[in-house]
Amino acid sequence: SIGEELKLGAEPTTEDVRREMERLEERRKRLAEDLRGLTDRIAGEVERMGAEPEKFAVQEEEGVMEALRQANQRLRQLEQFETERVAEAQRTRAKIRSMVAELGEPLEFRLAHEGELPGIEDGVYILLRSKENERFLSDIAKYEGARSRAVLSSAKLLAHLRQLEEEYARALGERKRSAAT
Repeated sequence: SIGEELKLGAEPTTEDVRREMERLEERRKRLAEDLRGLTDRIAGEVERMGAEPEKFAVQEEEGVMEALRQANQRLRQLEQFETERVAEAQRTRAKIRSMVAELGEPLEFRLAHEGELPGIEDGVYILLRSKENERFLSDIAKYEGARSRAVLSSAKLLAHLRQLEEEYARALGERKRSAAT
C-alpha cells in the first residue's frame, strides 16, 4: 500500500485508468526511493554511533507507508541516542579535566622505548608498546578539540575518551601512591 486511493471519475476510460496506474506507480517508486534513503541514513548513523542495528531496524514487509513511518520513528530514536552519547562524552571530558586539575598539568603520553618501564614521570605517562596504545596515541591527536555533534556522538570517540579517562585515573593513582611513600 502506498497510502493513496485511485483517482478516477464516475465513468473512467481505459486511457484514464492507464494514466492513473502510471501516476500511482511513479508515486510508489518515489516512496520506495525515500524509504531507501532513510534506511541508508539509519544504517550509517547506527554504524557511526556503534549502536545495535536490530534496535533500529525497519520492517519493510508491512508496506512502504508503514516502513516510512517506522524509519522516521527510528531516526527520532537515533537523535535521542545521539543526544545521550554527546552528554556522555561531555561528562567524560569533564572527569578528565578534573583529573588534569588534580594532577596540576595535562599528561603527555608516549610509548615506552626498548627496556623502559611504563609509568608516570614529570608529567609524561609512558605506555607499554602495543598496537592498542599506538592507536590510543594517534587518537589523542585525532580527537583533540573535537566539537562537532557527529564526532562527539561517535562510538570511536567515546571509546577513546573512556581509555583516556582510565589512563588519567591510573596516573592519578600512581601519583598518590608515590606521594604516600
